[in-house]
Amino acid sequence: MAEVMVASGVFLIIAASFITGLVALQRSFGSTISYARNHSSQLRISDYLARDLRQALTFSQTGSGSSLVVNLTLPKYYDANGVPRMPVINSDGTVTYQDSSTNPPNKAVNVRYYIQNNAIFREVDGVPRQIAENVQNFAIIPLDSSVDPTAVTDFNLSGITSKVAEVKVQVNFTSHFGAKNVTQTFFNTTLMRNARTDAQTNLY
Repeated sequence: MAEVMVASGVFLIIAASFITGLVALQRSFGSTISYARNHSSQLRISDYLARDLRQALTFSQTGSGSSLVVNLTLPKYYDANGVPRMPVINSDGTVTYQDSSTNPPNKAVNVRYYIQNNAIFREVDGVPRQIAENVQNFAIIPLDSSVDPTAVTDFNLSGITSKVAEVKVQVNFTSHFGAKNVTQTFFNTTLMRNARTDAQTNLY
């Protein structure tokens, strides 16, 4: 009887250690998956926003935090089938890409970013598509880098002259580590190439 009790005690200790290790591994696995998923979402948002901001002709935003809505207009580089359009040279020397099937020709694509139910959406001409989840809020800060390369002064892009439109993006995500929710912050800075009119300042 004594030997059975000793053996049972040893077995219980080993089983408890095994279960404790298994629970720790499951928590670590869940935390790793949450981190990897958020990291993938951060890269996706970075790629989308950086590309759209570089191409943007106009930029505006309303609200803040989780209520922030970002509106951009982009050139119509491609048709509905994804075929590149031929550029049109205007009388003033500028170049546009336009859909000539409408009158007047449609020269821009409307893109909108917003958060809904902790997910961030990219909407193109009224058609939304979710690009990331677990998003708490985000902030987009346009900077006037022709005045000061490290400036934090917002400016209106309409009618800008001799300015480089530089935009900083900050997005906060929620990651799950065990029973805790941890905030991860993603940063990105993009130069709006199509909004540049910096020939006089020689800023590149």
